Amino acid sequence: MESSLDKFTQDLQKQIMEEVRRDYSKTVIDHWMNPRNFGKLDNPDGYGRITGPCGDTMEIFLKIKDEKIEDAHFLTDGCGTTIACGSVITELIKGKTIEQVKQITSDNLLKKIGGLPPLDEHCVVLATNTLQSAINNL
Repeated sequence: MESSLDKFTQDLQKQIMEEVRRDYSKTVIDHWMNPRNFGKLDNPDGYGRITGPCGDTMEIFLKIKDEKIEDAHFLTDGCGTTIACGSVITELIKGKTIEQVKQITSDNLLKKIGGLPPLDEHCVVLATNTLQSAINNL
């Protein structure tokens, strides 16, 4: 038998997810709920770590082979949007040359994830700045 607390919890969870679906793209929700490439890479060729103005910190780890990104991982202590941005950017860069990766901008990432509410757009800036830091530290 379902308790009133269980029903309240389920209703609240449903309401929260409806709001999330209204404000965020399917891509953002998918990468937030199922992040790819989350975790540290041992002995990376490139590494960047930045704390954004919101207080979220992101780290990006790169493995390079033949001037291409062979593998990329990220860590963050940030919100779901920051997680999604780290996940998407690490998928986006795999197999690309270092020169191609240097051309990735916050606007590119914002389009790739299907946009964000204005208050969350700083998350794409954090991800792209952290990526550029990792590239600069090769």
